Amino acid sequence: MQKPWQLNRYLRLAQALLKEQRLGSLGQEAEEKLSATGRTPGTLDQIRDDLSTLVQLVRAYASGTYRDVPRSSLLLIAAGVLYFVSPLDLIPDVLIGVGFLDDFTVLTYVIRIVRGEIERFRRQTTLRDV
Repeated sequence: MQKPWQLNRYLRLAQALLKEQRLGSLGQEAEEKLSATGRTPGTLDQIRDDLSTLVQLVRAYASGTYRDVPRSSLLLIAAGVLYFVSPLDLIPDVLIGVGFLDDFTVLTYVIRIVRGEIERFRRQTTLRDV
């Protein structure tokens, strides 16, 4: 799968956030937007679950409770989450029905690339909770 061109700008922004140690605020903002969006059936629901895990990973990294993620993966994850929360993406989210299509494209790409990190995070946080 080819990297969506609109992700490049967000990779640079993610790098700045990581450098400035501001991932915690990104995690908070993404969690608020995610809770404001309703559940959807099928594939969209799976992407929503994976996005929720990515947001939890970002917050855990920011708080220092989880650091077992390569920097390159963390940058891609942060860029995907930034794209999700940004009101200035390719198709504005306020356009009912189509506003999340570009988010879907970017998130599908990010999730496919970092699938192993998502699963590792889920396993490690589940083990801690037991």
